[in-house]
Parts: sequence; structure tokens; C-alpha cells
Amino acid sequence: MNIGILELFFVLSICLYVFCLLSIVCLFASDEDDNGDGIPDIHQDTDGDGIPDFLDADDDGDGIPDVLDPDQRDSDSDGIPDDQDADDDNDGIPDAKDSDDDGDGIPDHLDPDQRDSDGDGIPDRIDNDDDNDGIPDVLDRDDDNDGIPDHLDPDTRDTDGDGIPDYLDPDDDNDGIPDDLDDDDDGDGIPDYKDADSKDTDKDGIPDYLDSDDDNDGVPDDRDDDDDGDGIPDSRDQDQKDTDGDGVPDVFDPDDDNDGIPDEKDADSSKVRIRFL
Repeated sequence: MNIGILELFFVLSICLYVFCLLSIVCLFASDEDDNGDGIPDIHQDTDGDGIPDFLDADDDGDGIPDVLDPDQRDSDSDGIPDDQDADDDNDGIPDAKDSDDDGDGIPDHLDPDQRDSDGDGIPDRIDNDDDNDGIPDVLDRDDDNDGIPDHLDPDTRDTDGDGIPDYLDPDDDNDGIPDDLDDDDDGDGIPDYKDADSKDTDKDGIPDYLDSDDDNDGVPDDRDDDDDGDGIPDSRDQDQKDTDGDGVPDVFDPDDDNDGIPDEKDADSSKVRIRFL
């Protein structure tokens, strides 16, 4: 009787082993190819480091972890990078018809992560020619064609010149300290809480110049009479003053009165540069 039980146990063990082996073979023989590059997803290894992408914390080997890398962002964690995913936030609405692709509550036209300057359906963060003017962004002095040179434009500023705009860069000044831990993101010697370039009124991790609601009071800045919630109406607040009404506060605007003459050369400039000293 005992011998029969042992034989049965042995047979069951063999069956389990064969089942597991076949499962592994089927997994690696899978022809699923989400990005259509001819390589089954299970074998995909973008940076050729021997670690499959589905196990690799840095798929493209650029030194930026996938969770922080705009090239590898996966909003819904479905294993398909947003730039290849037809529905980034998996809300059932295709991105082409979704007003908030990544489901973060910020409409795409206000969201720096989803900004599409030329309206070609490719977000600026993965578009090689943001304004579709025929000049690649790496050679273009005004990527979004808004008339503000990139080095002066808060939308496209790249403090450390690494080719990644500050709004996408986890370490703006490339000092080795992630911005969320850095007291001086742009490395200009002015602490962020005093620096107009890095000021974040509501401490939500989004600098005011990129934040659609600076004080997080639920009223979008374009409708808020006091963007930073300091009790001083924007019309009288030097921090928020916008002389030409172009949506760019004077502290960031290279031409406050929009007369075509840069402020540093304009004798009539009303600029009062405040550094929150």
C-alpha cells in the first residue's frame, strides 16, 4: 500500500514538473509583440544589458530610472510605455480622444507632461521637432515656436544643457541630487523658496511656472485673482505681475511689454526683477 502511494506521488511530481516546463517554454515562445518590432515582448532588451525590459529598472540604459524617464513613462503600469500605448491611463478612452491622457487631473493642454506644441499628436517630451518647423529641437533655439528663446523660456528651459527640459529632468542642475531632495534645483545659489525660477507655492513638486494652480486652491491661475494665495491681488503683486497680459509673469518674460525689444535693451521696460530676498 505504501509502495502504491509512493508511486502515485512520483507520477504526480513528474506531471507537475512537465507542466511547469511546458509553461516556461510557452512563455518564452510567446509571439506577443506590443510594439510591433518583431521581437517578442518577453525577449525585449532595449539597452542590451542582458536584463529583459520587463525586469529592467532602466530599460534604455540612460541612467534615468524608468519611473522618472519621460521616454519610458508608463502611466497605467500596464507594461506598455506611454509613447506606445493607445490609452495611457487605461480609462477606456483612447488618447486621441482623451483630454487628460495620463489621468493626473491636469488637462493635456495645461499639463507639461502632455504638452503638444504643434498639435501633431506626439507629446513634446518625445517629439524631435516640437513646433514642426523643420528644425530638430536639438538645433532649434525656440523649440515650441512661442517667440521666447529656449534659454529664457520656462517651458523649455534646460538648466544643465543635457537635452532634457527642466520640467522633464529629475535633476535640473545635474549635481547628483534629485530635484525633490534638492534645495536649489537650478544650482544658481539661490534657495528654491526664494528663487522665482524654482518657486513652488503649494509645494506640490510642480514649479509655479509650470503649475496651472500655483496655490492649489482649486481655482486655475488663469481665473485666479491671487495666484500665489498671499492675499495680494495679482494686479498689485510684483511676484505675479504680467504687464502685457501674455500669460508669462514679468519675472519670467524676456519682453514684459511685448514691444519687440528685449527688456535688457528696453529703456521703457517696467520690469522689476524680484528674487524674493
